[in-house]
Amino acid sequence: MKTVVFNLELKNKYKSLVVWIMVLSILIFAILAILPSMETESMQSLVDAKLEGIPDGLLVALGIEKIPDFTNPSVCYGYIYLYINMAIVIFASLLVANALVEEESSGKIEYLYGQSLSRKKIFVEKLLASMALLLILLVLITAVAMMSLKTFKSHQYTIREINESLFRFFLGSLFTNFIFIAFGILLSSLLKILKSITSFIMAFVFGTYIVGIIGELVGKYDFLNKLSPLKIMNPLDIMEQFPSWKIVVPWLGSP
Repeated sequence: MKTVVFNLELKNKYKSLVVWIMVLSILIFAILAILPSMETESMQSLVDAKLEGIPDGLLVALGIEKIPDFTNPSVCYGYIYLYINMAIVIFASLLVANALVEEESSGKIEYLYGQSLSRKKIFVEKLLASMALLLILLVLITAVAMMSLKTFKSHQYTIREINESLFRFFLGSLFTNFIFIAFGILLSSLLKILKSITSFIMAFVFGTYIVGIIGELVGKYDFLNKLSPLKIMNPLDIMEQFPSWKIVVPWLGSP
């Protein structure tokens, strides 16, 4: 079975993937390098004092519902990963949303049709290529995080504990990316302009994040938490416990 489009998509997107991996890896390594200094009592006291002076609403907006123990390597990385995952979601959503629009905008779609490839086959292969690129990205940055945490952690925490948290973050990221990829597929079938797709993706990602913040801040709207994939799989929350399947399954069945 020929996979012309799949191979072509990987070839065209690998440079972008490499850039994303390098930027996120450098960011992860650089931030986790401060772990040894965070483990001192004076530094932790300073951080706690600063955070206690920030209004609760702003803390929630920053993804901090309660003051975390940043001396714990998994907690420190979990907070970082909240924002890293948002970047990955945008990357994955745009990959899928642009699956056909790029070819139609550039006129390459006619060439692909000339290779006796149906629109459905072209889209499926591009989707599979996008999923492959996403998995490569997730696996590699998880590996970078694992090596960085192993390097900078104290003897108080075991590698097994850290790896368990990283695995939870990985699964949570797969879930959130699945939801946003489904939205990207919908946009790809409805819109024909690249700029419009980018705007819709950005609005949806940050819009759902804001919805989760509103649900956390306003008690009577707490049901909004269940409408925000990023909130459902908040790394600091899933470290302790995964959300109920009653919340997760409806999202998985939504596409």
